[in-house]
Amino acid sequence: MGMKRKIPMLMVLLVLNGGRILAEQSGGGSVRADCYVAVNGNDAWSGKLPEPNADKTDGPFVSLERARNAVREIKRDTPSQNITVLIREGTYCLDRTLSFGLADSAAAGCLITYAAHPGEKPVFSSDMGIGPWKKIPAGAAKRLPASAQGQVWMADLPVGLERFCTLYEGETRLPRARSAGAMPRNGKEASRTRLLFPGGFLRDWTNLDDVEIVVRPKVQFTMNILGLRSVDEKEGVATTACMASYPLTSPEEKAWALYAKTPRTLWVENVLEVLDQPGEWVADTHARKIYLWPTSNEPGGHIVAPRLRELIRVEGGIDFDGAQDSPVRGLVFRGLTFTRGDRDVWTDDDAGLQHDWALYDKGDALLRFRGAEECMVEDCRFMNSGGTAVRLDLHCRENRVSGNEIEHMGGSGILLAGYGPGTKDVSQSNLISNNHIQHSGEIFWHAPGIMVWQSGGNRIANNLIHDLPGMGIVVSGVRPVSFGKNLRECSRTIRRSEVGEVRGMADAQPFL
Repeated sequence: MGMKRKIPMLMVLLVLNGGRILAEQSGGGSVRADCYVAVNGNDAWSGKLPEPNADKTDGPFVSLERARNAVREIKRDTPSQNITVLIREGTYCLDRTLSFGLADSAAAGCLITYAAHPGEKPVFSSDMGIGPWKKIPAGAAKRLPASAQGQVWMADLPVGLERFCTLYEGETRLPRARSAGAMPRNGKEASRTRLLFPGGFLRDWTNLDDVEIVVRPKVQFTMNILGLRSVDEKEGVATTACMASYPLTSPEEKAWALYAKTPRTLWVENVLEVLDQPGEWVADTHARKIYLWPTSNEPGGHIVAPRLRELIRVEGGIDFDGAQDSPVRGLVFRGLTFTRGDRDVWTDDDAGLQHDWALYDKGDALLRFRGAEECMVEDCRFMNSGGTAVRLDLHCRENRVSGNEIEHMGGSGILLAGYGPGTKDVSQSNLISNNHIQHSGEIFWHAPGIMVWQSGGNRIANNLIHDLPGMGIVVSGVRPVSFGKNLRECSRTIRRSEVGEVRGMADAQPFL
């Protein structure tokens, strides 16, 4: 599937919201803008386009944050109107997540649109450049493999860049150094946090908190990326920084005959000893160094690391334990490109969805809605990033994600995840249509193209999904067995005070 397919879109989009129809033009034709954003703008300016013969002391804003604030000012003067912000060509680099809250909602029956200027492609990322680079002479770094001696370059980590798990050269995500595969040892000491590894596979590195293991545990349809808390080289025992989805043991050959034909389910990443291929890299946050074997004679001029996992968040008033949320309404994002975010790192506090294919209420998407109604994401592009493209979390109703290109994501393409089992049922009636999702799940292999969890009454139609390692679309809830446990997978999401005792499917079904 080398050729990109462009899915045709309707020229007029109609959204049915509570009995009223909102019509919004999409595609060609002129559109009035209340303010503009441009890479050569200035946040001290008015945000308007200057007159043709005027001096250049006024013009567009330079940041989307300033445009958001200008929209708030417009709303104070004339609250009941459609508002449009047009964003000019160029790359806008965010150093912190840009949030839209209740103050940014559209008035009833109106829309606030943040869109690409017609015919232009604005790009949002969170890059921080790496360099200058210095080549490490052969023999100067004893930990490097023999094949890498004289091939690896080194740079200092810039101030403000802490732990990161993905690195990019232009639009390409570079692979992090990884070892050859191995099989965990089985034994009664093995558990979800205790790994028995073969001799010499792991070491007690001085920067152990930078190191991660990637493991396909006993159950074959998931995989975990886990930090390390301790390594006992003599005993061959490692403790992980957080719990695995399932016991860290080798698969059972009788139960998983096909799986057992691939007898390498464990490897280690981000240590110099395994940096043995062009394009691979290692980051040492203790020494504040990054190491790279470039794909050409020397590192290119656009090696960047992401500062953020979440670029834009739309978040209403979430009353998590209560019954009534206050959602943001009427925001539209159209024609924008989002790229180069980092991937998530699991912690002990996380709650998982089914088989930990995604985490519950977690900020790991380029564009995230958390408490939103009647919002739209249209004709946008999400590409080359470590996590999910679009998330709709908790209270999300009557939103539209349509006509988007999603490619080369480390996690899922689109995720809808409502509240856990209970009486609070406010994730519903969303439309996911005409999206092109390809090459997702490139880091988390289990990540579906589209995942819908504890969310009902949605319409998912006409999406082209291909080139994924696992599943195209998953629709799931919580199995009854999870109600009696307290593991990360599903059971931590249950609203226990609303559910009461659950003995089986008959008891669980009303809350799913």
